[in-house]
Amino acid sequence: MNTLIPLGIFLIIQMTIRHYNQKAQPTLSVEDKAKLLDQLSGFYLQQMLSIVVLLLAFGVFMYLDPSIFAMAVGLFIYVALIGLSSIYNQRMIVKKLSSINLPDGYIAHRKKFSLIQTFSLILFLTWILGSTIWTMHGLNG
Repeated sequence: MNTLIPLGIFLIIQMTIRHYNQKAQPTLSVEDKAKLLDQLSGFYLQQMLSIVVLLLAFGVFMYLDPSIFAMAVGLFIYVALIGLSSIYNQRMIVKKLSSINLPDGYIAHRKKFSLIQTFSLILFLTWILGSTIWTMHGLNG
């Protein structure tokens, strides 16, 4: 199974979301933009670190040379943890945006695109998991 197609779709979705989020920022006042930057600057670093830690943990797990069943379970757990981490991070972003009293339209916009972003990540990781298990079991013909 080719993973380049879902990767391309995933990247296009992520770039589109980034574009629309950037496009919504001019609707904010200078003070709101400063609050937004102040609240979320460290959070994005924390979000990236959680993904890196999960990635390193998965690398260590794969280094242990698990059986095919353990590898499939490990991949499933990894995808679940990435998905849960993404959902948690997106919820925290919306909560932080609500706490700094940004306009409701901007928060609604971010909620909608956060949901799309999380859903696309889960679909992409599920595709990777499925294609990996498919390949491991020799089901690709």
